[in-house]
Amino acid sequence: MTRTLLPVGRVQISSAAEGLQLAIAAPGANAVLLARDAAIIGDKRDRYLDLLSRARASTSKVAEAVDALSAANERADAAISSFVTACKLKGGAALVAEVRSMWGGLTVTKLIQSPYSTQLYLMDSFLERLDARTTLKLPEDRLEEMRAEHQTMKACHLTLEQLRGAHTALVAELEETEREFLEAYRLLIRDLLVNWDEGELRATLRTFERGA
Repeated sequence: MTRTLLPVGRVQISSAAEGLQLAIAAPGANAVLLARDAAIIGDKRDRYLDLLSRARASTSKVAEAVDALSAANERADAAISSFVTACKLKGGAALVAEVRSMWGGLTVTKLIQSPYSTQLYLMDSFLERLDARTTLKLPEDRLEEMRAEHQTMKACHLTLEQLRGAHTALVAELEETEREFLEAYRLLIRDLLVNWDEGELRATLRTFERGA
């Protein structure tokens, strides 16, 4: 195994950027390092680290939104099941069949096991049809509970889609900025190997393990 000054992959590139940031900010930082960093790296390191931080925060937000949607889906599924059970108690099999016909004839199990977007679409259509059937006698308390949980799930789904869209755009920007920083960092290392002592350079900046 050998140690190199040149990073490969996001983990090493981000470590190199963080190490360079610390070296530049250190009291008594070498004048050659400061000058060559200013000339070659410029603002590329700061822009890269800023985007990296934002991308990490965005990843966390997406994960939280996934969990929120999953929890909302569980509540919505439970509310649909309770509504259908209440319909059976109130109007028997005939009322259940009438209700199912308005969401395409699916069983409750198939409905709640549908992909999120499919379930939301079917329930939107179902509630619209239901609102038009003013004479249909339904368990109103369970209906309102189901309607409320559906709206919550719908809002969670929209939030997740928006966050994923923003995250995709952010990652694309990060990848471009990362390439720019890495190119400049490699140039900086080659420059410093000529203009500064290699031992001091290795002691100042981070090195990375490579296979033989």
